[in-house]
Amino acid sequence: MNEEAALRKTVKQIGIKDYKVARKASELLYSVSKRRNALDYLINQALVSGDIEALDIGVRNFLRIYTYLVHYGGDYRVEAYKFVEHIRVILGKKTLRGVEEAIDIIPHQKIPWESLSRIDVLAFENFLPPWYVEYVRANFEKGIAADLMSPVEVPKYIRINTLRGGESVIHKLNARGYRFEAVPGILNAYRVFEPSEGLTDTTFYREGDF
Repeated sequence: MNEEAALRKTVKQIGIKDYKVARKASELLYSVSKRRNALDYLINQALVSGDIEALDIGVRNFLRIYTYLVHYGGDYRVEAYKFVEHIRVILGKKTLRGVEEAIDIIPHQKIPWESLSRIDVLAFENFLPPWYVEYVRANFEKGIAADLMSPVEVPKYIRINTLRGGESVIHKLNARGYRFEAVPGILNAYRVFEPSEGLTDTTFYREGDF
């Protein structure tokens, strides 16, 4: 089961009805997964064992989310401390006893850029595994290697549910300021152009029109 499938199952199991909450959870999941190498580095530096993989899966994932909120969460940083309290209730203080010191240390951890190899610097800057950075640099010329290591903005797509509506749905969404482009060769599929904020909060989405 991938992350999105696991999230959908969890949302359904705990009965989340607020689509904004579900969407933010999805965004958080993606962001944490994307930065996992940097997060694990910071966590390992704070752990006595130095090995996040030795921890229970629930504790591992808690620490990754917590570290993301603290170091990359921006305005959500203040939520990190509330998150810790919630997790203490959910997992139990006994479960977190072995990482309490790490919880205090993590906000003060930094990646020591000056002492890292060029491979590690690029890996952490671009949130890529070191082996990938090393392979790309060894097998492609500098410009192409840089492109292959640069973050990629994945296009968003929707597909109209023809049992509920047709192109009229697209026209109605256009009227709300959303822009689309039909995907050649795929019936009723459209690429979504930015800004797409709030698209999954529309009644059209909630009622299954796309």
